[in-house]
Amino acid sequence: MLPSNQRNVLLESSIHRGFQQSIQDLGCAPPGPDVFDAEVLQYLIAHLELTREEIKNLRQNLHAQLASAEVLTAEDTGDGRFSFLVRIPYQNHLVDTWLIYRRDVWRSGGVAALSSRPVWKRPRVMGAALVVSYVLIALIAGSVGQYLAGHNQQRLEALASAAGYTLVPTSANATKGAASGTAAQAPGGAASKPESAAPKPEGAAPPAQGQATPPNETITFTLQMGMTAGDLTQFLHDKGLIQDVAAFNQKLADTHVDQDLKPGTYTFQKGMSEDQIIQTLQQGPQS
Repeated sequence: MLPSNQRNVLLESSIHRGFQQSIQDLGCAPPGPDVFDAEVLQYLIAHLELTREEIKNLRQNLHAQLASAEVLTAEDTGDGRFSFLVRIPYQNHLVDTWLIYRRDVWRSGGVAALSSRPVWKRPRVMGAALVVSYVLIALIAGSVGQYLAGHNQQRLEALASAAGYTLVPTSANATKGAASGTAAQAPGGAASKPESAAPKPEGAAPPAQGQATPPNETITFTLQMGMTAGDLTQFLHDKGLIQDVAAFNQKLADTHVDQDLKPGTYTFQKGMSEDQIIQTLQQGPQS
């Protein structure tokens, strides 16, 4: 067990950090699904509108959401016992519950509070906000591109005019030359010699069609200090790489990937399976 002064420092630093990272730093064994006793489950069933399937999987889903839980309060109550007030995001609510640890055994201390999740932090709203952001960025980028293209065209016309030339669009120039059969002349009267097309090698095969395939879309995520596995899971869900946040959080817990995540940038490909995503996380950040 860690010395008392070191435990206190770690407990203080765990406040407003991810729950799983905090208990890992303290050397505590991770809790199992049975940490949520019948009293906690009955309280949530009574105060939340849950379907029959959600009630059936309530304990497992709460345990999976521990990957996204935040520590609100952490105390050393003596005799190797730690008490954590943990905020767990569940659907559109925040569940504040006490979790008590002693000698590798976890038990629940009951629900302290139940509140509605802020609208902007709800999964569907966050996903919609991301879509709107991408649309706005695309519109702004398109407007800027059009402005720069027009600005560059004006500069080219000004330079050509200063040199005594007039810019003619390529398509118009080609049409005019084909109709009259004459070479374009500069204002000074000197005729410019038309360029001949490069000869095509005999027997050259035409370029194959349908062989080039666009590369898979690359998606990157930077896990910063203080972020939790839940932030990563929500990002993967918003990008369409995973379907079920709770189920994927459970996979991360089963493979202990949620405890071994290191800050840095991770790269994913559209169409990756969940096992491939987990393998990428196990390999560590690419930068």
